[in-house]
Amino acid sequence: MEIEFVKIGEARIVNGKKKLGVIGLGSCLVIVIYDTEKKIAGFSHSMLPSARDKNPSNPYKFVNTAIKKIVEDMENMGCRKENMIAKLVGGARVFSIPGFKSPWSVGERNILEARKTFSEIGVRIVAEDVDMDYGRSVEFDVESGEILVTSYKANPKVI
Repeated sequence: MEIEFVKIGEARIVNGKKKLGVIGLGSCLVIVIYDTEKKIAGFSHSMLPSARDKNPSNPYKFVNTAIKKIVEDMENMGCRKENMIAKLVGGARVFSIPGFKSPWSVGERNILEARKTFSEIGVRIVAEDVDMDYGRSVEFDVESGEILVTSYKANPKVI
């Protein structure tokens, strides 16, 4: 099955036998929201933690607005929050100094914003492969809800 690649600031809401992916994910965050009953998924490749504008022209560019927009769109398709789960991948410290971890890195702020937003809206995060000092590639199987995460620095894993 061919993988559809999602670029920075893009999102997809899909179901069925599809695969979505990102290659070379660094400080950006891949956000997957999956309705376990309807098998509908939202997949976002978000770059920054939050938008300064309440209604940004591209809500998928920002972690907080991407999450809210995907949940809203999924609810409009008949999904219910109580059936939704979330998975996060990315948020790497791509420009790190050995032995120094700053909470102000873009990757770290993306992770914190996602956790905060999911907590506020009541959707559980069930799996993460985040932080660290290396990039990742992501392959998401919509039908199974599984994410294959690969990297040059870590063993492949399915979350």
